[in-house]
Amino acid sequence: MNESGLFLNSDEASKIKLANGIIARPLYCNGKFMVILFEVREEVPIHSHSCVQFGFILGGRAEFNIGNETKIVEKGCFYYIPSNIPHGVKVLKSPLFALDIFMPPREDYKHLFALT
Repeated sequence: MNESGLFLNSDEASKIKLANGIIARPLYCNGKFMVILFEVREEVPIHSHSCVQFGFILGGRAEFNIGNETKIVEKGCFYYIPSNIPHGVKVLKSPLFALDIFMPPREDYKHLFALT
């Protein structure tokens, strides 16, 4: 983040390895939302969380399951996941790059920002 805290080049963000070979680049977090760039090579198992999630696919191709809907997504696709709705991802063209916004911030990801 630059001195003002207004700009960050995602290439300069810390790369943090998570489960299933997922790499997270924490970009921004405040009390209202958090932004993380994810690099996924295999899959994200079906899960749910209490926060709302918005995302945008920056590269790759994947099958997204959100609730009862399944859709193939690729670069340029936006998605919305309501709170407590089961969802998961199966990567079809690796790596998948997704920019995700969580509102409010996910408690289980807050520690990622302490590692940057």
